[in-house]
Amino acid sequence: MKRTATVICAKCGKTKQMYGIRTEKANSHWYFTWTFPLNADVAKREGYSDTVINETPSNREDFRGCPYCHSKDMIYCSNCNKINCYNGEERFTCGWCGQTGVVTNTGWGSLAGGGY
Repeated sequence: MKRTATVICAKCGKTKQMYGIRTEKANSHWYFTWTFPLNADVAKREGYSDTVINETPSNREDFRGCPYCHSKDMIYCSNCNKINCYNGEERFTCGWCGQTGVVTNTGWGSLAGGGY
């Protein structure tokens, strides 16, 4: 079985701190596998801004979630195509672009990695 892994950047919905999510493709599907604290300089140097995933990843069974608030739920911002962890708020403000709105479940588009 061929596996492909990459890192996408996310921000904590509570602290707005950036972190990396190792994401692995196995059996033709993307999975969130683990997370780690990350800063913008390292993300740029490692090329995480080039990462694009064109489907909604699932949490692997052992995924531990955000390294700051420990949420395993993610929310996709349709304004900037980035993700934040999510803690069940009815209204949410994106840690990347500042877009605020009522949370809906309309699916995800392409996840983009850059724009720190």
